[in-house]
Amino acid sequence: MNSNSYTHKLAAISPLLFRLGDIIGVFASAYVAQYIRFGNIQLQHSFYILVLPTTLLLLTVTNYKHVYTSLRGQYGFGRAAQIFLSWLIAGSILAAYLVFTKLAEDTSRIWLGIWWLVVLVHMYWSRAIVYAVLAFLRSRGVDLKKIHIIGREADSEMVSKKLVNNRWSGLEVKEVFDIEKTDLTLLEYSVLKADADEVWICLPLTQSGQLHDILERLQNICRSVRFVPNVEDLRLLNHDVQQVAGINMITLSAGPISGMNALIKRAEDFLLGLFFLLLSFPVMLIVALGVKCSSKGPIFFKQLRHGADGREIYIYKFRSMKQHEELAGNVTQAMKQDPRVTKFGSFIRRTSLDEFPQFWNVVKGDMSIVGPRPHALAHNELYKGKVESYMARHKVKPGITGWAQVNGLRGETDTLDKMKRRVEFDLYYIDNWSLWFDFKIIIMTLFTGLIHKNAY
Repeated sequence: MNSNSYTHKLAAISPLLFRLGDIIGVFASAYVAQYIRFGNIQLQHSFYILVLPTTLLLLTVTNYKHVYTSLRGQYGFGRAAQIFLSWLIAGSILAAYLVFTKLAEDTSRIWLGIWWLVVLVHMYWSRAIVYAVLAFLRSRGVDLKKIHIIGREADSEMVSKKLVNNRWSGLEVKEVFDIEKTDLTLLEYSVLKADADEVWICLPLTQSGQLHDILERLQNICRSVRFVPNVEDLRLLNHDVQQVAGINMITLSAGPISGMNALIKRAEDFLLGLFFLLLSFPVMLIVALGVKCSSKGPIFFKQLRHGADGREIYIYKFRSMKQHEELAGNVTQAMKQDPRVTKFGSFIRRTSLDEFPQFWNVVKGDMSIVGPRPHALAHNELYKGKVESYMARHKVKPGITGWAQVNGLRGETDTLDKMKRRVEFDLYYIDNWSLWFDFKIIIMTLFTGLIHKNAY
């Protein structure tokens, strides 16, 4: 694994590390304040009572003020102001609590003031050091994020120059698509060929009509899409504009499962995936024996599917059909009374036992426990031009179960309307993801989703 990969992983877990650092900092600062005020490190009982709730309060406020959000291209005074304001709010709530509970009479005000200042200094300088290290590494070409720019030549050049002048942000222009000189029908091919991490559309708001045409051609691109308005239009955008590396932009399309949410989702998948894999292992041994005895051929079925960001992955199932040949690029969905399905295969498909090997895909990180079900590559090619925002379901990892499946949308999608309904449920899940939503779907799957009449 190269240094880019290691630095990218470090940057991805930095919100979690900052949270842990803040917790440690609150406790350590209490002892520092104790030593400065009293010359020892033996905290009084009343001080111990304050430290734990203050830690929880600080984490709540800083999370609300987005102190732990992605930092790329957003270092500086704005971040310091967020930290100060968060700790000021937490300190004010703490002071009010001390007054109303009359604990202020038993608390040293000097100790409290020193503690407050030490925590603030720790929060600021711990981040300043990390930001400086990341900025240095990124300015040297480590952990770069590739940007594909779409827009007029003048606007694209302006953005490119700003990124060059702000190399510390780790944002680098991979390729530029000039909409004034190139046919828009080539746009999707251009973006896929560039293989960039994000797509930035650089247009003045006066040309917003073109924005619709561009987005329509990007609906099957599994990348974050951002709108970078021309500076002459900034007065119309007020505080809704996000600034990255000195460039004002509006995010048009990005999945909710990123940053800290991605870490939580991955932890959920790994722990639950490993648990279900070990729990179902005896059952899988029996199913494997049944597959082997019921028909000739391998025990497992392996097929290419699209994973997160549209990247290809192999998923595994227990083989439920007789061995047969498919025409190149063609995948025939299983249908009712399908002659290719064995008797034992029909049983494991109805009971979802054929999908148990996908817990290994989850542990590996290719899939999630909950997410849009992965479709065959041929089906993706077929439907991405017929169902609006079809490929947007690939902004997240595919799942063993999903919101569409627990709502009865399983089995053959023999009509366009069925596929549209399934995609609507998938996109609803992506737009409304939360840890509790995942748990709800898992519980619904255990009680209603494992056995279904349409799974033939």
